Amino acid sequence: MHFRLLAVALVISFPACAPADGSPRERASAAAAAPAPAPASTPQAVVPSGTDSTQARADRGRTAGDPSATTWMVVISDFQCPYCKTWHDETYPALRREYVDAGKMRMAYLHLPLPMHAHARLAAEASMCASASGRFWEMHDRIFASQSRWSRLASADSIAARALFDSLSVTARVPAAEYRACMTAGATREIVQADYARAVAANVRSTPTFFVGSAIIEGSAPIADFRRVIDSVLAAARTVPAAR
Repeated sequence: MHFRLLAVALVISFPACAPADGSPRERASAAAAAPAPAPASTPQAVVPSGTDSTQARADRGRTAGDPSATTWMVVISDFQCPYCKTWHDETYPALRREYVDAGKMRMAYLHLPLPMHAHARLAAEASMCASASGRFWEMHDRIFASQSRWSRLASADSIAARALFDSLSVTARVPAAEYRACMTAGATREIVQADYARAVAANVRSTPTFFVGSAIIEGSAPIADFRRVIDSVLAAARTVPAAR
């Protein structure tokens, strides 16, 4: 999933996960007022849409919303980040219901597995293998719901982490043979790495980070802040003259 970023008109920051090496940092709440954001650019697939490879299906599967909606929100997240889980548990359900399921906005999920999180990359690959079978969002929910279980595993214990994600794929109703083949082949590793590279190139400093139009929301913001930003973006999009 490729995305272009427009000039930033608004940045709102809340607590977020970031490496402890002095690069991105955890940021306390702060906000900057700005003009109404411009409409969002449309994400473009990593793999050409005419193909039906595992990667292409996985790439398509991590989007949600009415295809006719022109406004996108790009979610950049890390399954092992506790702030990402907080956002998923406290803000995502209402946002999904009010804007995505209501047909007002489309959503795309990109991975930024931070190096300090030992199992985040494997979790991302597991979610994308589920995505290749059309079950990304179901797996996404189960990975976050079980974060306290797998995030406590020793950093070297990838076997236990993989077994736990395998069990989650069953509860998410991912076809077992397809999932096993995908994970064994590392079929979605390239997509996860491409997401990581794009996020770094776009100067994403922490997780979760959200792009809506020319607005950036950094960290686990409450639904009221998302409503304010998204409503502003949608209002601005309605005022853009139609192309002749």
